[in-house]
Amino acid sequence: MIGVGAALGWPWIIGKKPPKTAPISVQLDFLTKGVVVVGVSLLAFILAGIGAILIVRLARADYQTARTEMLKDLIEGTQEDIRKQQNAKA
Repeated sequence: MIGVGAALGWPWIIGKKPPKTAPISVQLDFLTKGVVVVGVSLLAFILAGIGAILIVRLARADYQTARTEMLKDLIEGTQEDIRKQQNAKA
């Protein structure tokens, strides 16, 4: 949310570009604000990407566990069906 706010609100955060005749301190202040806004935006988007990757990894692990359990249930059910068929024939 902060990254989106910084990315969309940069014109109001930074302000207008100072003229070339402005003192160096004013120009540096403008440049510093720009670097901070870009840095915050990049950091927020990178952290969001890392968070998304972690969420996907957790979901994948959960699905893997569920898949393994369902496969075990399927194998056990199949073995039980085979035993019932063998007992019915005997």
